[in-house]
Amino acid sequence: MDNLEKFILQNREEFDFNEPSPEIWDKIENRKPKSKIITINWKKNILRAASVIIIASITFFIQEYRHRDEVKENTISQNNKNVIIPELKEVEDYYNNEVDRKMKEITKLANYNSEIQQHLETDLAELDSVYFELKNDLNDNIDNEEVVAAMVQNYKVKLQVLEEILYFLEAKNKNKDEKAKEYEL
Repeated sequence: MDNLEKFILQNREEFDFNEPSPEIWDKIENRKPKSKIITINWKKNILRAASVIIIASITFFIQEYRHRDEVKENTISQNNKNVIIPELKEVEDYYNNEVDRKMKEITKLANYNSEIQQHLETDLAELDSVYFELKNDLNDNIDNEEVVAAMVQNYKVKLQVLEEILYFLEAKNKNKDEKAKEYEL
């Protein structure tokens, strides 16, 4: 035991001389707690509630707007929609019109030749799959000029294939016409 503890134990009675009287403890126990009077400032509370509602609404609408944009972007990239580049849109329109025009000519000349149509469908399907891959690449990196150039080249190849088939069909039909004339003479 150290000296401080010894001193406290030896002089304990002297430390207890300042205890409150039992009357004071009775008064403390019998005292009733004071009730607080709460004054409500309705205008202030309504303004606070309104501001919380306004802030929450604005936050909600901002989140919704962002979410719609994200969904829209994801839908565009998932569905291989046209990337909005005005020049590319014009090029696509031009080449699609040319392809449609050539396809109509081929249909007239092929006379529903299933072998030619089968080859044509196979070739065009391969070119279309390459084109959609390029379009996906363009969705990922819209500033890539090489991808746009490859897309245009794909259209050129498609037209070249159609022109070669047209040339073949025209030559074949010309030979038929010449043979038919020979038989007439």
